[in-house]
Amino acid sequence: MTAAAPPRRTPIVECDALYLERPGGEAGFALRGLTLSVEPGAFAPLLGPAGAGKTALLRVLAGRARPLAGRAVVAGVDLAAAGADEAREHAAEAVGYAPYPAGAGLLPELGLANAELPLRLAGRGRARARRRARELAEALGLASGAPAGRLTPADAARLAVAAALAHAPPLLLLDEPAAGLAPADRDGLIETLRRLGASEGTAILLATRDPALAHRIGGVVRVGGGRVRGELVRLVAFSRGEGERTEELAIVDGDGRVEIPPAGRAALGIGGRARVTLEDDHVGVWPERPPPGTEPPWRRR
Repeated sequence: MTAAAPPRRTPIVECDALYLERPGGEAGFALRGLTLSVEPGAFAPLLGPAGAGKTALLRVLAGRARPLAGRAVVAGVDLAAAGADEAREHAAEAVGYAPYPAGAGLLPELGLANAELPLRLAGRGRARARRRARELAEALGLASGAPAGRLTPADAARLAVAAALAHAPPLLLLDEPAAGLAPADRDGLIETLRRLGASEGTAILLATRDPALAHRIGGVVRVGGGRVRGELVRLVAFSRGEGERTEELAIVDGDGRVEIPPAGRAALGIGGRARVTLEDDHVGVWPERPPPGTEPPWRRR
């Protein structure tokens, strides 16, 4: 008897065919048909170079930018379809956001009060807000109560996380929180985030240009040209003696489109068109015409 697979949880984030124009009147799109799904409680790094669309995606999910088209569902509400006020109010409750650079969203003259302020504005009592801020400071290892403008980069990053987590949102968005940190501070922040995310049940999307940091977290989502290009996942099969391995999964959008990485297209000789076959257990994608050679690399053996 085969055990039934556990039911799939409703994603905390579900984006499909998301388009966002570039800011400031620049021509083109910051997001171009982006598709992404994030499970509750996941810790997912968004890896890509500057201009890849990472910050644009975080701003949409935080209710700071309105997409031109597509779906951007956060905690059950499509921010793209909701009215502007509804989208902002829902994002304020469901999302914690720490923009780049670390500390950019903090009031420089305040210290730990930066983590109290969101709770006070939401109507929480002073004692309750202060207790929550102190709990987060302790959990994050925040060493100083100095004003944000006088903190070290590492403590400024920790304070920014505390302020974003103060209202216990189900989704935390962090834009390059470890940029410029010493390796020990960077690694300590990542491990603290992993622990806090698990204890608070918070999903974390962390944008970074650092491949080493992204792979340390695991579950890497590669972003480029305003789209999700692929996702690296860890698969564990100890029962079959395989141990742990990493595979890259392609992203399938709402219309069933799959992107073949440029290196793969070049290696197989796939140009503007391809032949597609539906097999018993997979879909085959072949060049329109066989490349020259006696043993074409695209031929399955």
